[in-house]
Amino acid sequence: MRGYLVAIFLSAVFLYYVLHCILWGTNVYWVAPVEMKRRNKIQPCLSKPAFASLLRFHQFHPFLCAADFRKIASLYGSDKFDLPYGMRTSAEYFRLALSKLQSCDLFDEFDKEPRTMRLPPAGQQGPPASLSEARLL
Repeated sequence: MRGYLVAIFLSAVFLYYVLHCILWGTNVYWVAPVEMKRRNKIQPCLSKPAFASLLRFHQFHPFLCAADFRKIASLYGSDKFDLPYGMRTSAEYFRLALSKLQSCDLFDEFDKEPRTMRLPPAGQQGPPASLSEARLL
């Protein structure tokens, strides 16, 4: 019985020591830790993508900025190049910002339909608030 108590006590001391080393960041051998460096740093756009063999361009990198796409497209003979993966040019962002404004009367060449909020004439009700009211009309 005494041997079991000694074994339990020694294992408890060992586990407490392991817990102390893990929590306080010390190592078992009291040697200064060596900082590990990555051997292979990830460099996007330098490696050839897996689907490049399916395309007619030999050096096609899908994750470049818009200016890089236009520069690569001009090498192939045309600087008009549709940006893939849903990339938008700055003009489309400008149109989107204008369409979210309350009054876009100054720049009506960008909007096909006006987005101003108009009140109904006096004596008339506004649009129905729900489908049930619309069915009653």
